[in-house]
Amino acid sequence: MSATDVLVPPRRTVHSAANAVEASKVYGEGENAVTAVDKVTVAFEQGRFSAIMGPSGSGKSTLMHCMAGLDPLTSGRAFIADVELNTLSERQLTRLRRDKVGFIFQSTTWSRVSRRSKTSSCLRCSPVDLRIRPG
Repeated sequence: MSATDVLVPPRRTVHSAANAVEASKVYGEGENAVTAVDKVTVAFEQGRFSAIMGPSGSGKSTLMHCMAGLDPLTSGRAFIADVELNTLSERQLTRLRRDKVGFIFQSTTWSRVSRRSKTSSCLRCSPVDLRIRPG
């Protein structure tokens, strides 16, 4: 290796756990239309924690609901991994949410629930193999 060699780290492929492209959500029509999410493009990398911050009413929860398949976008595209949500039937969407998405809803009552109750509630909703394997 000479002094003129340049060391370039290997490219790491970044996979999105979820992403949105030009995502918009509008409630109502005409004069009563309210744009909650306006052409947002965002990607959340697998294995990373992300935070969405903004003032009350800025569309943070609406964006998360749309990206999780709980509420359809008015326009744009939302993906979980490489699955485009608007291409799924309601049954397929339900299975995807059940098997691949974890939800933590904003709620003052949820904060008063014990960790054990939260965990058991989630496990009751999801088919998980709970057998203990030796080793």
